[in-house]
Amino acid sequence: MTPGERNPLCIALSAGYFNGVILASRSNKHRRRYSMQRTISDVVEDARRLAAEYKCLTGKPLGISGEVAEFDAHRILGVELAPPRSPGYDAVRRTNGREERIQIKGRAAKC
Repeated sequence: MTPGERNPLCIALSAGYFNGVILASRSNKHRRRYSMQRTISDVVEDARRLAAEYKCLTGKPLGISGEVAEFDAHRILGVELAPPRSPGYDAVRRTNGREERIQIKGRAAKC
């Protein structure tokens, strides 16, 4: 990339939404379409694979294991995820009229 040129990933992230399709381009003249048909599960699975590949290549974690672990806890255990940046807990489990706050920890897979 030349100085001043925007990273394509940043362009995609800052793109506008239109009828379930993300429109992104460097100019209005050449727009690319990205389908919105994927689910959160699809995205998390891709993130999990990318994080494992990144760790194998660099020896360092990508830093998304916490988000992946929270998603898995919600999907598998049925806990209700807390709002982002809730101090001291990541999820809430309600049983027999009691509310239990849960802190979720995750770890990246080894190569």
